[in-house]
Amino acid sequence: MSLRRIVKGSTSHRFLKIVALAVSCSTLVTMIALEVSASPNAITAKSSLSQPFAFGRYQKNPTGSTTTTSTDTTTTSTTSVATSGGDVGNPGASTNTSTAISNGPASATSGASHTSLLTQTITFTSTPPTNPTVGGTYNVSATGGGSGNPVTFSIASSFASGACSISGATVSFTVVGKCVVDADQVGNSKFIAASQVQQEIAVTAGQINSAAGPASGLSLRFDGTFNGTGLDMAIWQTCYPFGCTNFGNPQEKEWYAASQDQVSGSALHLVETQTPTLGTTESGAPETYSYRSGMVTTYSSFNFTYGYLQVVARIPGGTGTWPALWLLPVNRAWPPEIDMMENWGSSNAIQSTVYWGTPGDPQQAHQEFTSNNNLTTGWHTYGLRWEPGSLTWYLDGQVVDTFSGNKVPSQAMYFLANLAIDGSAASNGSFDIQSVQIYQ
Repeated sequence: MSLRRIVKGSTSHRFLKIVALAVSCSTLVTMIALEVSASPNAITAKSSLSQPFAFGRYQKNPTGSTTTTSTDTTTTSTTSVATSGGDVGNPGASTNTSTAISNGPASATSGASHTSLLTQTITFTSTPPTNPTVGGTYNVSATGGGSGNPVTFSIASSFASGACSISGATVSFTVVGKCVVDADQVGNSKFIAASQVQQEIAVTAGQINSAAGPASGLSLRFDGTFNGTGLDMAIWQTCYPFGCTNFGNPQEKEWYAASQDQVSGSALHLVETQTPTLGTTESGAPETYSYRSGMVTTYSSFNFTYGYLQVVARIPGGTGTWPALWLLPVNRAWPPEIDMMENWGSSNAIQSTVYWGTPGDPQQAHQEFTSNNNLTTGWHTYGLRWEPGSLTWYLDGQVVDTFSGNKVPSQAMYFLANLAIDGSAASNGSFDIQSVQIYQ
């Protein structure tokens, strides 16, 4: 903006020109004041803090006073921004703007000029389990500051290992790794948001409790792990000894193939695909199966009578999938059979079964169990304690079924893991196994 130039004229016009000049100057002052107030970002200010700012939110107070508060330090500073114009009626007066900095979520922080917001502190009141293990849970709690707003919990995004998940205040341990729980509390008109605090928890595969795990005197006899990029064919067979499907269950739609037994990430992945695959019937006639899938057995490498079997696995879930962990007699005379775990598409329901009797008159006892955890996420530990006259099944260290009496199998058996298909399953489901261990 520029001033209009005054042109010389006659004496009779001087009064009007003087008035015009006065009006123009008044208008100029008014417009300068308006421009200064409308462009606060054009004013440059410098301030000095005795300690550096903590990272956080920036909020402006409508009163215009500037207050910088860090919940990580005890420093509170006020920055005065002096303008050359100041008030129109008081040139050189200082103008204050207000800023609140916190480490927490945004909150309403407007207040009176020159007034600092009060701080809040979060304190955990719960202690994590002494030995947190996969499959376990933990209820977290904490107290907050004077705003009265609730303390909220979340899993730290910087720890994406998936070692835990949270729902409300319940933390679920899903895989081995570090679990970090964040606690936050927002502020209000009097209190700044609290600094975030964290609780770290180291999740392990865990030691099976004394009732479930290897008792005194038992030793590790079979240690099946899956390192490298391929299956150890000296240990694992990829079909039944009688063929590459279970002819005794006509509803099964899969033909097993070694290509579906894939090793990566220190785990075995039994993968099913909706791929028409040529196989045979029980009599040897050609037969096309709708799915191709994976299985492993220890038929040729290891069998045992009594002991403790432990498998760390993750089921696929999904309609049509039928993953199983089980034992069959090495002499191939059925029954008996012990099903350590079977699942039919559910994310948290499993079944345990024992068979006895004769081929023409098989008998069974089974138990269904529904877990509070999602068995399709994270690794879960399935256990079977097989003793003379007694069977005990475990899931993540918890007893889920027992059976006793003279019907308990007493002959040598071998281990099997397979992903059968008995319905319309989506392609590429995977039954993942981290380890298979047998103690005697």
